[in-house]
Formats: sequence, structure tokens, C-alpha cells
Amino acid sequence: MQVLSYNDSGGSIVFKVLVIEDEAGIRKSMIKGVDWNDIGCEICGEADSGLTGLEKYFETNPDIIITDIVMPGIDGITFLKYIRSKNENVKVLLITGHRDFEYAMAALNLGASRLLLKPINYNQLMDILKDFVIELKREKSSTRKKESVSDKEFERLVKERDNFMLSMIKGNTFSQKYVAEQTERFSISFSGFFIVTAGLDINNECRREPVELCDLIQDLYTVIKNITGDDGNIITINVDNTYICMVIGNNDGSDTDCEHIFNYIKFIQNRIRGTFQHNLSFGVSRQGSNMGAVNECYRESLRALEERFFSGENSINFFESRDLSTRKVETLPFLSFDTEVLCIVKKATGRELIKEIHMLFDRTIGNIRDKSMIRSIVIGILAVALKKICAGDEKNAEKILERYNYFKMIVNCNYIYRIKDIFTSVILDLHDYISKKKDSSKKDIIRIIIEFLEANYDRDISLNDVADYVYFSSSYISSFIKNETGRGFTDILNEIRIERAKDLLRTGLRTYEVAEKVGISDPHYFSQVFKKVAGKTPTEFMESIKAK
Repeated sequence: MQVLSYNDSGGSIVFKVLVIEDEAGIRKSMIKGVDWNDIGCEICGEADSGLTGLEKYFETNPDIIITDIVMPGIDGITFLKYIRSKNENVKVLLITGHRDFEYAMAALNLGASRLLLKPINYNQLMDILKDFVIELKREKSSTRKKESVSDKEFERLVKERDNFMLSMIKGNTFSQKYVAEQTERFSISFSGFFIVTAGLDINNECRREPVELCDLIQDLYTVIKNITGDDGNIITINVDNTYICMVIGNNDGSDTDCEHIFNYIKFIQNRIRGTFQHNLSFGVSRQGSNMGAVNECYRESLRALEERFFSGENSINFFESRDLSTRKVETLPFLSFDTEVLCIVKKATGRELIKEIHMLFDRTIGNIRDKSMIRSIVIGILAVALKKICAGDEKNAEKILERYNYFKMIVNCNYIYRIKDIFTSVILDLHDYISKKKDSSKKDIIRIIIEFLEANYDRDISLNDVADYVYFSSSYISSFIKNETGRGFTDILNEIRIERAKDLLRTGLRTYEVAEKVGISDPHYFSQVFKKVAGKTPTEFMESIKAK
């Protein structure tokens, strides 16, 4: 598929990279920590301030600039504004400690190509650089024919083409003659196509106002439009500020290449995730052969997108034809599952309790693909189990129901893993009720989590590692830890690490050696964490020890 040949090496092009960072250690780590030749780049210069960075920029004319946002003299934002006034094409990676979405959007509006949060994750840095190389190669080898028309005329044609495709996507009826005239006018000449529809993944905890959501969809559409370009091989459409639809042309008549499409979508997902810290899921239609099939393929892509309920956030789902009318579901076995709940809460504890709950959930759902039926079954089982276990104690039964908004939380779930989390949490509450122990099952799980962190603090451990260990999803375990302890996962992990770091510092090890031994690879970030937790820097801590 010609349109997706974005990873073609395109010859021996080498792109120049300028690194601007006032802290020498971080700057040298970035320069030495990346295999530049492997990704088709070379370091053309480095600078320790914005002013020196400007001098190096004019000396070397780089293709990629990596710059910190906080620097002496000219800061990263001022530097960015000036560079963008001189060069619209250079890729600028802005390194920042700011994590809020509004700040990220402000930086992007000023011209940042991507943002990277501190402390620097070198895997993420490599992914961003590879994306830059792909984009630069694509821009250099673009087949867009603009020489024969003015920029304004080209923009007008693109807008009219997109409006025509939006009408086709929505199923508006046109004569064959009109469709043929428009496809010829807009040079839509691919022999086959796929409709790929993107939808924003929204958790129940992250609901947005309709106006805010429309603005976000428009921003995401703009970024994807910039990635796919306007050369006609990929036509990107904003469908009513609800979905982002791509018509991906297949110009060479080859068979469907699902792996190629998957890789291209994954490239877009990574770009969106790196820029916005948001997830997009995608639905992919079967291959269409003529313009008359655009609306049918769009509906297929929407049906595929609905599968994210099962596949989860940031997923890529290909359409599969299923005859839903022939599906048979046995409902009678579900009636006995409340008895299984009673057995589990009486016998199991700790991680085994969660494991047993998850096995019960999986047996309950089986191969059911009807979202409404899944919600109804889960609510039914929990309601009956609650009634049996809390029989005669309406006060406590009411408390549990209120905690889960009378199971409306399940009704509003967009993903099956969230239903599974709530199912698990309700049964844990029932276990706490029936056990009548001082230490509840939830406290027991917190104890297990802390023991896990104490045993693994020296690794590059993440919330996902903890979630896998206790059989929860990462999104649920984050709120679970916060609700049960009043502290976040990172706070608890950092406290464990810094307590161990204090012991290691007393042995005479250097700061960077201690940082590595407690699982923090960046010494600068380690010092920041140490001061936040201990109230003083590692150096100040050692001085206070010597003073005693």
C-alpha cells in the first residue's frame, strides 16, 4: 500500500539534531543515551542556554531541536516563539515538568512538535525521535502537487474535497455521474480503501462537558490531519466533533494488509498519547472497492470501534462480520452464581480472593458480546448476593448500594474491565462485611501492595506492575490506593525509596549510586524526590548526619 509506506528508509538521509539543556549531566545523558546512527540522525550541536542555542541553530540549521523549557537567559518558550518565526518545518521537542493539559496545549499552540515530561524516559524519547524521522522523511518525499495552484486555491480544494467525503460518509445520496465528477475533480483515484474511525476513550472518572469535548476532538483532529497530510491518499474528516474518520486509499490494488494498517494506526496513537496524554481507540472497516461503499464501510468501522468495550482503551479493532441473530445465550446458570459469591467471600482471602472473583466474573460473562446483557447479568448477581449476605441488615446493605450509586456505575461503564473492577470491589466489600475481622480484605490488599513495593522498589516499577500483581486494572488500583490510604501510588513508592536511600547514603555511596540502587535512573530527579520526601537534599541530609 503506497500510502502507508511511511517507514520506507528513503535512502541515506541523515537528520541533524541540536540539544539545548542547561544541566550538563542531563544534556550529556541525552546525547550519549541514544543510538543516533540507528535512527538516521546525528548530533550537530549542543548548548547550555537559550542564547547559545540560537547561535548553534543558525550555525547548524538542524532538522530536530530538543530543548528544556526552563533555562537561564532565554527560556524554552521564548526560544520556541523565535524559532517558529524563522522556521515552520523544524521539529521541536520541548522538555517540561508541567503535566496539565492546558499547559501542554499552550506549548503546542506556540509551535512545539511534541512534549516530553521530566524525568526523561529514554524509551519515550526514542519513540518521539523515530516519529520525527518518519515525519521528516514523509515531508521530504511528499507527493503533493502544489506547484500548479496557489496555497489558497489548494486549501479551498482540500476543504471542498473533505466536505464531499463527509457527505459520502454520512450516506447522502448522489447520482453516479456527480460522484464520478467529484472524484475526478479531487483526484480521488485509489482502487480500494479502508475506513478507519477514531473515538476518544473516556473513563467514568474523566467525564467532560460537551463543549470541552468538542474542542478536544477538534484539537485531536488537527494533529491527525497534520500527520496524514493533504496529498489525497489519506483523507481525514472530523465527523460532527464526535469521531475522527480516515479514508485510507489503496492505490496499487493489493490485498488487505491488516498489519500495515495496524502499524500506521499505532504510530498515530503513540503521537496522540505523547502530545495530549489521551487515548484514542480505532475501528477499521473491511476494504471497500468503490465510492458507493463509503457509508457502509464507515458503519463497519463504527461497529468495530464498539469492540473497545471488550478490548479496552487505546485499542485497534478490525471489523468482523457476525450474524448476531443466531446467537444463543444460556441464562439459567447465572442464577447460581450468587451462591458462588457467598462461597468465595467466606473462604478466600488476599490475592487468592481477587483471583477467585475474577475467575467467577470470566465464567459469568463467557462469550457474551452484548454489552447491555453483560451489565444486566453483573447487576443481577451482585443484587441477589447483597440481599442474601446482608439479609436483615438493611442499613449496611444501603451503605454498599450508595457507595456504587445503586449500581449506576456499572450501567455507565464504557469498558468491560471497569465492570470487572466494580464487580470485584463490591464482593470485597461483602467479604469485609461477612468476615467481621479487624483487618478488612481491602486493608489486606493494601498490605500486600506495600510489601510488593518494599520488595521491588529498586526496579523501574510502575502502577501497571502493581495492578497485575493484585489482579486489578491500573486505573482502578490508582483510585483504590488513594481511597484506602489517602496517598497516591507514587507518594508511597517514593517514601519507601527515600527511606532506603537514607540508609545507603550513610554507607558512603555517592548520590548517583544510591539513585540507581533505589530504582531512579536520573540523579537530578532523585534529588528532587529526596528533597520533597525528606525536606532536604541528599547533600544537606549527609551534612546533617556529619554534624551529629
